[in-house]
Amino acid sequence: MAITKQQLQTLLFTPIKNSSDLIRPVGNDIILTASGSHIYLNGMHLINTEFIPLDFFKQYIEMVIQGKRKHSKKEHAE
Repeated sequence: MAITKQQLQTLLFTPIKNSSDLIRPVGNDIILTASGSHIYLNGMHLINTEFIPLDFFKQYIEMVIQGKRKHSKKEHAE
């Protein structure tokens, strides 16, 4: 069973006006978008949530955010 929109909203995803999609901005350079059972990171497909437990998904999203932040800091330092 896919992660529901209500579950995503508990993870700080909010509905996009006039759309069935959800969005979660994280800082200035990270945007997570949920469309159906797919999650996108800055417009690129990240993961299909169809068969993922919510607890694992919570941890996964946090790891992705932390990894993206570290990568962005390295790019800005160079």
